[in-house]
Amino acid sequence: MRPSPGEIVIFRKRKEPSCGVFLSASAGLLTVFSEEGKQISLPEEKAVFFAGIKIMEGLSPREMTMEMRNLRKNLEAARGAFDLRPLWLELSGRGAVGFDEVAACFPRALSPEETLKLLWAVDKDTVFFRREAGGYAPLPPGDVERTQVRLKRLAEKEEQARLAVRWIKSVQDGDPTPPDGFDRAACVAALMAYVENAEH
Repeated sequence: MRPSPGEIVIFRKRKEPSCGVFLSASAGLLTVFSEEGKQISLPEEKAVFFAGIKIMEGLSPREMTMEMRNLRKNLEAARGAFDLRPLWLELSGRGAVGFDEVAACFPRALSPEETLKLLWAVDKDTVFFRREAGGYAPLPPGDVERTQVRLKRLAEKEEQARLAVRWIKSVQDGDPTPPDGFDRAACVAALMAYVENAEH
């Protein structure tokens, strides 16, 4: 089905998804207004998804640019709203599948706006799916488990770093009481190791 002028399109730019507004098509090329505020031509195969959502008519180039930038910001913010594990379990063991098949595994009907957000979440995911020619390939269980362990450790380190900042500020204010959940011993050891390395 041919998209309509003014429709939101997600296309590939250096392998990553980018937001744009479809303007026209001719001889296998799409003309798209990009997030950078430029009118560009790209091969049809670079188009990942036509959202079925049209932006407001009559916007200036500046306003269209802001719309696309706000769209990206909203799509990034919505990534964590989807639990992709059930979709991965449904498709696990299969080769690359198109996004339509991924979306069909969702337990309820999605609005066009929700479908666009799901597309962005799947496309940017690094835990359960991998982009491949023809769509998205469910990753092997072992890869998923290793990635989840790594991300959990990273999140724990980031949380400890955040708590360390709170503790140092409280010590400076005369209160040495560590915040709940803070591993003071590990923090002190890390600081000592940092100082020792800096002296060499």
